Amino acid sequence: MKTKIIGLIPILLFSCGFLSGTGQERSEVTINAAVESRCKIEVSTSSVSFTRLSPDEQKVISQNEVPVEITIKATVRKNQRIYLRIRGLSDLVDAQTGQKIDVSNISWEATGSGFTSGQLHLNPRLIGSWNRSGVQKGTITFYLQNRPDYVPGVYHLTVSMSVSTF
Repeated sequence: MKTKIIGLIPILLFSCGFLSGTGQERSEVTINAAVESRCKIEVSTSSVSFTRLSPDEQKVISQNEVPVEITIKATVRKNQRIYLRIRGLSDLVDAQTGQKIDVSNISWEATGSGFTSGQLHLNPRLIGSWNRSGVQKGTITFYLQNRPDYVPGVYHLTVSMSVSTF
């Protein structure tokens, strides 16, 4: 019986690392990270304005402020696209008189890779498109058609920009 125990001791010592000299044991941990598609839009201002001049002076009026800076931050799957859309929520309306200026009298000019210029509408219009994750930066400048048939007043309009993936 003594020989069996003496024979078993070296096997136990070797399996625990005592005879191998390492004295180490190893264990593994699996790490899982769920990264979902996401989009975020940042806009440098919440307001732009126009100062109307005589219709004879110029056909379009640029916004008074510096261009609006737009930053898109997106994480998308391979072959998924990012779309930035813009739309007017109504026509321009003078709250005191109820007079309106059609939303299509506003256009924008865009700068930056993937950004496009266009004309405002009540239905969403594409203002930018990308096919990769990352940060996209650009600017837009709004313009108002300078037409002689506008009724004097102070007109307001809210513009909505949305970013999505498909």
